[in-house]
Amino acid sequence: MKETTLLAQSRTGKPKQVRRDGFIPGVLNSSDTSSSPVQFEAGPLKKLVAQQGPSAQLRVSLDGKESVGFIKEIQRNPLDSSIIHIAIQLVGQDESIKLQLPINYHNREDLEYRDLLLTIVKAEVTVSGKPADMPNHITVDLTGREADCAITPEELNLPAGLELMDAEDEIYAVVKQARRMEEADVESEVVDASAVETIAESKEN
Repeated sequence: MKETTLLAQSRTGKPKQVRRDGFIPGVLNSSDTSSSPVQFEAGPLKKLVAQQGPSAQLRVSLDGKESVGFIKEIQRNPLDSSIIHIAIQLVGQDESIKLQLPINYHNREDLEYRDLLLTIVKAEVTVSGKPADMPNHITVDLTGREADCAITPEELNLPAGLELMDAEDEIYAVVKQARRMEEADVESEVVDASAVETIAESKEN
């Protein structure tokens, strides 16, 4: 698990004013259900989300005290997708947590070279485990995958210490044969020819 430390500042102002001042408002949720309103510098927070994803694990420094946590929720502006609020769940190192980890697919070009396509059914896998065992994402190598191959939990090779929370027969993606443009054109021509013949026959009758 790669952890990044974010500096949080206690927040007293309204979220709208905080954003005007160049910060992103947020809240730190503790395991005892208490919460603390905070704010983060926009730059480092945006960089963290861009590099490690919306479920990133991190360390939060507040008033000189560091805590381990993960991003629980991100609220975005519907117009430009900018982050307008973030909720971070703080956890203990020995506490078991449940996360939805994004699935990254590598070597898609191998499929494209063989006229194959990857159809995503479910973009994340739900797992449970301790923070130290949690990666920021799960990687699946597509090299050599054939048509009609389904990506199931067995294909994910979850790291040791993680427990799958999804169904054992869950399907995350399917490899399909791409439809070639030439074949589509031929089919289109055949249909058009049939239509012409039908019209001609109706006129003769």
